[in-house]
Amino acid sequence: MNLKELQQYINKAGKILKSELNESFKRESYYYLRLMKQFTPIDKGKLRDSWNIELRDNNTEKIGNITNSRNYATHIEFGSKPKEKPWPNPGERTAKENGRIFSIQAMGGVSKNAFNENDVQVSAEHTANSLLNAFR
Repeated sequence: MNLKELQQYINKAGKILKSELNESFKRESYYYLRLMKQFTPIDKGKLRDSWNIELRDNNTEKIGNITNSRNYATHIEFGSKPKEKPWPNPGERTAKENGRIFSIQAMGGVSKNAFNENDVQVSAEHTANSLLNAFR
């Protein structure tokens, strides 16, 4: 293999790697979006239906923001401080955990219930396997 052939191989490998990383990133982002929806409490379903994902590439890293347009999504995720709205005190559908008041359907927040260390490990292994398969 001469230098020109090596350069062509490296360019091709770089394109394959970038393409596979992009696809893997999209798959994983949508997987986590599905988990967020699955673990979102349901009253009328509006909060669950409001989850969205923003995928973008800022040339140095992939960014996947999972967002929710409902103003109470923050309270579901982070709870409320005692004596503050929307839940000043624990009630029939809320409970206190770690000094904050949460919906009993999402104690500790949606993401705490949706994600665990095993998910992240499986996600990393899946990405690594996808990359290896891309070069076979």
